[in-house]
Amino acid sequence: MISALECHSREPFVETFEEIGKATGDGRIIPFLCETIFTLDAMLRKERGELFSEYKLRSGMTTGVGAASRESSGFLENRLKVAMDQGFRILRLPRIADVAKLDIESRFYRHDDPISYLDKVFEIARAMESRGAGFIQIKELGQKYGTHWMDGIEQAPEQEAGNIAGAIAEWGAGDSVACHIALGGDYFCVGDRLRNAGERSIFSRDNLDWLREKYDFRIVSPEELVRMIDTDQSPCPADLSLSSSVAC
Repeated sequence: MISALECHSREPFVETFEEIGKATGDGRIIPFLCETIFTLDAMLRKERGELFSEYKLRSGMTTGVGAASRESSGFLENRLKVAMDQGFRILRLPRIADVAKLDIESRFYRHDDPISYLDKVFEIARAMESRGAGFIQIKELGQKYGTHWMDGIEQAPEQEAGNIAGAIAEWGAGDSVACHIALGGDYFCVGDRLRNAGERSIFSRDNLDWLREKYDFRIVSPEELVRMIDTDQSPCPADLSLSSSVAC
């Protein structure tokens, strides 16, 4: 939203995102995007099953050539430079690599201790999965239809298309939250009110309470973030790191 305001000029929220953009530009916040924005989140819901079937296993890691939606990849390509010019940094998601048509690997945020970061991401992701959230949902769905979950997704019947799309979205959300926590970000900004978050979503009330208690995870809406910036309510106003979901 921040890097594509001209596409939403008539929307009521545009001033909020303009303010966030100004705050990133002048250094009042340090903004991050998770790689999922350009991979899992970039797939249109109607395409997720088809695109995901193109994924292959390489050396034990999930990789996706052409992961971004065919319809959205051009838009993302155009907006990537704008976001980077505005100060956004991209957090690497260890599960995914080889994203076609988007030069993001050369733009990944360089961690002081990348091994510790990756270990932390997977530690948090596994904790989420033990609660039924995140990546485990797409894995369980695939295992219903194949020996290996990825084969099962490809073999799943057409009526599972909606469930596959939802499970991939939950995978992206869980991994994005894990990357944010591993980074040590201050606030995770989401653009919707999460009213439709199901019981197993990482954004369910129970899971948000767990994340806050275990990891001091703090979620804010764009409007709340702007109010905090305006009133200097941040614990460290000059160095507020922000991770963004696809909605923000």
